[in-house]
Parts: sequence; C-alpha cells; structure tokens
Amino acid sequence: MSSLISQRRSLTRERLIRAALPVFAEKGVAAASVEEICEAAGFTRGAFYSNFESKDDLCIALLEWQCEQSLADVRSTVDSLVLTDDPPFDVLARRALEMFTASQWSDRAWVLAEAELRLYAAREDSLRAAYREFEDRTLAAFADIIVEALAPRGYRLVLPAVEAIAILAGAYQHGVLESVIRDEDTGERTTDQLVLLLSALVAPAREDA
Repeated sequence: MSSLISQRRSLTRERLIRAALPVFAEKGVAAASVEEICEAAGFTRGAFYSNFESKDDLCIALLEWQCEQSLADVRSTVDSLVLTDDPPFDVLARRALEMFTASQWSDRAWVLAEAELRLYAAREDSLRAAYREFEDRTLAAFADIIVEALAPRGYRLVLPAVEAIAILAGAYQHGVLESVIRDEDTGERTTDQLVLLLSALVAPAREDA
C-alpha cells in the first residue's frame, strides 16, 4: 500500500511540475499563483502543499526535473557516439551537439519558463541561494560527463571544466531564447554557434599532438 501511495504522490508531484511550466512561461514566476498552477494541473491547494512547501520549492523541483532529463540525454549522447573513423574535432563536436540539441526541450514554453526562473532567482532573496546551489551542482555534473567523454578521445578542456561548461550553457541559453525571438528553429543556428565555441575550448590532450 505504501508503494502505491508513494507512486501516486510522485505522479501528483510531476503533474504539478508539468503544469507550472506553461504558467511560468506566460505569466512569469512572480505573477503566477499557486491557485493557477493547481487549476492547470487539476488539483487543489491541498495537493500542492502536500508536495511542495512553497512556490519557490516548486521552482527548484522544476529545474531539478528538467536537469535530470538533460543529464540523461548527455550521457545517452556520449554513449551513442561510436566512431568508426577518426574525424577532426569540429566534426566530432557537431555530431555530438546535433544529437544533444535534438533531444533537448526547445519549445517556446520551456525556453521562456527557464528564462523566467532565472530572472526570478536574480530578483528574489528567497530563491537565490537555492538556485545558486542547484546551478553549481548542475554545472559540475555536466562538467564531469564532458571531461570523461573527451579524455578517451585524446582531448581536454583548456579552461577549468566547470567554467567551460558555464560558458557553453550560457551560449546555449542565449541561442534558444534568440530562436524564440526570431521565430526560428532552435537547432541549426545554435548548433553552429556551439560547435565554434566548443572547438575553441578544447585542445589535444598532449601538447605536441
């Protein structure tokens, strides 16, 4: 019985998280009310507060939920990148980034919600520390995967790994938001920019290579 309750609770929690995304995207985090999120999810305020302490708690849960999917996509991309040739790094980078960007959320709602969450964290003392801690953990997790992916292929990052990933993440976030503004497909333009940037951030592992 307890496992059934736990599963039901998990589904309720995810449904509230999913419902918050378009509400945050269209209204902004500050203007979005708990009632609106509950209505979008088809739940009562009681269901909300049995899963989240506050709207700030929901914000972090939404970021964690999306981050888990992105990390899984990065790992899948690395595992799927089986090479039968020895391409130049820019070709290798393009293959990997095309696979990754194709798997990511690039719809308008997520792009706007992510931007709103970041702005909200910048404005609100109540969320800033939790957001900063989440961001630091996320960058470190992505950095570990990228370093482990580069080393067997004979490459290294020319900057500290977390700093390099922060630069790439900033470029990706800018690229997808710019695509929404321009009413363009996210993939090609953003991938081109990321290939150029990643190529500048990576060097052969051996100095004489």
